[in-house]
Amino acid sequence: MDIVNIAPENLEIANSYLSTGSAIKTAEQLAITPDKVMDVIEKREVKAYIDGVYLDQGYRNRFRLAELLDEVIEHKIEEARESDVYSTKDLADLISLAHKMSRILNTKITLYSFIRRGCYSNYISYSLS
Repeated sequence: MDIVNIAPENLEIANSYLSTGSAIKTAEQLAITPDKVMDVIEKREVKAYIDGVYLDQGYRNRFRLAELLDEVIEHKIEEARESDVYSTKDLADLISLAHKMSRILNTKITLYSFIRRGCYSNYISYSLS
């Protein structure tokens, strides 16, 4: 993972924003204006930090999500083998979901990479063409 250089005061605002989920609550908690919170969280390096933390938490974590989906697919396959009663549509739907999630995740990782490097507008131009 790349090191993101953030001023300590901006890091405090970013962490507060991550814990409260709201610019208004962050502003109240830190006794600053909501406009100041928004100015900070819209900075490229702060946005990259927030996005990175968000993508690594809970079931948004790509490894945890993939592992869970693999478990569900494996369970469905075992269930089908044991009962001899299954729908190929169920299995196909799960595999299709896994593929779709993989594509979406790859797109988000690419977007995150572009944001980190400050090439967000280039990505939008490329993805729209």
